[in-house]
Amino acid sequence: MAKFELSFDGRPHHVSEGAQKCFHRYITTSLKSIADSSELSETWFKCAVAKAILFRRLDKEIAQSEWYKNDKGLKAQTVAYAVSACAQSFRDHGQQIDLLRIWREQDVPPILLDWMVSQAKAVHKILNNPPGIVKNPSEFCKKEFCWTQHVRGKISPPDRRVLDYGVSLNDFEAEQNLGKKEARRDGELEFEIALSNLIPRATEIKKLAESRSLMSTKNSAALRKLETRQLNFTRSEKNAIKLLLDRLEIDY
Repeated sequence: MAKFELSFDGRPHHVSEGAQKCFHRYITTSLKSIADSSELSETWFKCAVAKAILFRRLDKEIAQSEWYKNDKGLKAQTVAYAVSACAQSFRDHGQQIDLLRIWREQDVPPILLDWMVSQAKAVHKILNNPPGIVKNPSEFCKKEFCWTQHVRGKISPPDRRVLDYGVSLNDFEAEQNLGKKEARRDGELEFEIALSNLIPRATEIKKLAESRSLMSTKNSAALRKLETRQLNFTRSEKNAIKLLLDRLEIDY
């Protein structure tokens, strides 16, 4: 997943550093930026799988291409850089590759894939001819300037037929935000269901909290509602009782 995500997000030089460093960068940047579970929505999952499909299909097509068979080497780096370059080229045109379409079809549309393979050939040539300051191609691939100065923007732009397999950046962002909202609603509903299951234990929980001096104005109000089977909690009451249950190590 680290390879798929970082490649699509324009960080092929980090992918080229190797599996361990790539994974470390992913969990300390991309994953760390996810503030809460609502970010990990169904839409996020579908897009993540689509990136995997895109990466693997391109990898397979490159391996079978005549140009690669005649000049093997740096396949992993070529795939990562080609994914980055093609995804960025769409963004430069105000679009994003339609990941949800790839998810629905569980494959990459042939016209899009053919274009990406042809751009991978150009990328492969660039990577195998590093500038004088870095003589080793594999080391060249690990440098940020390999991406920013030598590969990004150096491929042929997608034509109208290829751009048909993109969505506007505004539409893509709206879809992501909708997925986050749905995830938050689902999470809140699940928590309310969990609380309803704790109604028979409400008095027990209250006594346990009092014995440990964990009662507060907000969680006290929430527990009173729970005792009287009222589940119309305010957001602050939900947060208070959730924190209380965690401190009491009560599963919900």
